[in-house]
Amino acid sequence: MVTGRFQINTPFVASQVIDGEVILINFDSGAYYSACRSGARVLALIEAGQSVEQIVEWLARSHGAARETVEREIGEFIAELEGEALIVAAENVAGAELPPTATATTPFEAPRLEKFDDLKDILLLDPIHDGGQPAWPGRKGGDPGGSQGRGD
Repeated sequence: MVTGRFQINTPFVASQVIDGEVILINFDSGAYYSACRSGARVLALIEAGQSVEQIVEWLARSHGAARETVEREIGEFIAELEGEALIVAAENVAGAELPPTATATTPFEAPRLEKFDDLKDILLLDPIHDGGQPAWPGRKGGDPGGSQGRGD
């Protein structure tokens, strides 16, 4: 089983929650991703600094599901997120308090990550990818105006 704490792989990945769906964009690969329902919950708990063990325990209690099932499904989801370079291991991150466990009203549903690369060419054509210098705000060497790396 995957253990420990993870965090979104910023600044190489941006994430946004829209109507309960988490959208992630990997600026290095040009792919974007979608996670809904339990996948969105897992990502929210990762961003809150929760360990994989805490996430598994919370989801198992919240859905009245067998811990072994939740552990297997969450482990596979975390491995997929890590394999797509959307999350990285986090060190020295203290987790916020877990939300209260709700009464199980829905069965546990395995988290799913959908990958889209139809905008890959457009994202990778962006001038920030030219010249070898990362220019996204917050990246080392980048400036907020994005002028570096354009070959200007």
